[in-house]
Amino acid sequence: TGYWGGYANVEDNALKITNRKRQKQGPHLDITELNPGLCFTPDQTILFSTRIKLDMADGSLDGLPTTCKNSIEDKYGLLCPHFGSKIQGVQDSEWHHSTGSRLYKYRAPNYGEWFDWTGTFSWDADELNPDNAYALLYMYYVDAGVDFSVDTFRISLPSSASFPNPENLCGELVPNGDAEANGFHPYPLKSYRFDDTLYVQSE
Repeated sequence: TGYWGGYANVEDNALKITNRKRQKQGPHLDITELNPGLCFTPDQTILFSTRIKLDMADGSLDGLPTTCKNSIEDKYGLLCPHFGSKIQGVQDSEWHHSTGSRLYKYRAPNYGEWFDWTGTFSWDADELNPDNAYALLYMYYVDAGVDFSVDTFRISLPSSASFPNPENLCGELVPNGDAEANGFHPYPLKSYRFDDTLYVQSE
C-alpha cells in the first residue's frame, strides 16, 4: 500500500487507506506467521467476510453509485473490489497469486456507505505448503483517488449447520436455511442469477 505513496490510518475504529494512486493499492494482511498450511487443507472451502466503505478522497459523490456499480461496459466485475492472496514459495520465483472473490456491479455499494461483502475461496496444495516463505491477504481494484475503509475482516470454515446431518439426510433439505450460521455468509446457498438482488426497504 505504501509503495506508491498510500497511507494507512485508523479512523472511527476502522482501517482507512488514503492517498491511493493505483487500483491495486488496498488493505493488506500479512499471515506468514499464522502459516495457513497448518490450518487449512487443499481445495477446502473457506468463507471470507468483511465490511468496507469507499469514499472519494475529496468527499464528493456520497450516496451515489461507485464506478463498480455504475459501469455499463464492465459485466464481469473487473472494475470492482477484489479479494485475493499472494503467496511466495520456497524459491523466490515461486509466486502464487489468486483472486478469491470479487464484487459484481449488481451487489456493489454507493460511495460513503458501509457494505457487507462475503464470498468463498480455497487454496491449492502449493499455496498451502508449510515451507512457503510469505503469505498475504489483500483487497484491491478500487479506483485511484478513492479512500478504502475496512471495519471488520474475517476468514473461517463453514459451520456444521452448512452440512446435512449424515444420520438424517432428509431431515433438513435446506442446510443453513436461515443464513445465520456463518455470520454474514449464507453458504452453502448461492444465487445463480444476477438480476434477483434483494433490497432493504425498511429496518
